[in-house]
Amino acid sequence: MQVKNVRVSQVKQVGNSRITKVDHEMANLMKSIKKDGLLQPIGVAKKGTKYNVVYGNRRFEACKKLGHKTVSAVILPEGTTEKDAMILNFTENEHREDLTTHDMGVFVRDLKNKFNMTPSEIAARLSVNRGRVQNILKCSSSIPAEFRDKVRLMGSGKKKKGTIPEQYLPTLVSITGKHHMTKPQTKKLYEYCTRDTTTKTKLEKVGVGLKDGLSLPAAIKAAGNIENVRLNIVVESGVSEALAKKYKMSINKVLEAKLFDELNFKLKRLS
Repeated sequence: MQVKNVRVSQVKQVGNSRITKVDHEMANLMKSIKKDGLLQPIGVAKKGTKYNVVYGNRRFEACKKLGHKTVSAVILPEGTTEKDAMILNFTENEHREDLTTHDMGVFVRDLKNKFNMTPSEIAARLSVNRGRVQNILKCSSSIPAEFRDKVRLMGSGKKKKGTIPEQYLPTLVSITGKHHMTKPQTKKLYEYCTRDTTTKTKLEKVGVGLKDGLSLPAAIKAAGNIENVRLNIVVESGVSEALAKKYKMSINKVLEAKLFDELNFKLKRLS
């Protein structure tokens, strides 16, 4: 494919799989291009006498803001379809690992609705797992606006501070839906997931605590120790003192006890 300098005035932006914008990222991109030039050409397809951007929208935007008159571009075949252009745009951003789950959700729904593609067809064209496509279609639109730039696909390594692994999303959507959470509660749960100490297992434990009747703060606190989830219910319901008195145990012993099933049995006898 041909690479040449194209006049900025001849290039038109028609869409970008990266919807979520972070201002400091654009500023850093502009600094990089100003210092080193455009190291990676954008991709364009001929459209009449002009060109449409297929990939590299943000690099093109940065060049425009810097006042560049021309931009280095890979010239794609004139017959490149809108669907092909969208997929090329997605593939480039996905490989660069700066595409959020919300962005991918918008993109995948576009493929489904605009081109009547099934999850299996989308997965095959994007070379991603079919289950991931289905989860994204189901869950990505539920991400609160203030967390859309934080939910991202991550590998098996340590999660990055301030982000939420995409793998948490089905659990998050399930918890917020089942417990009819208010906006403040949903925000608190998502904030909990951005902590670098939070794991998917701990998030699932929060769900267990909520199911057993704990308040959200208590469920989050109890998530660090699954054996104390039901014991915290004893504390919240004010029965811990009755248990301690009847069975001649200190309240600390009640809280620290490992045999929570036995204590639950004793709690039932008291009720």
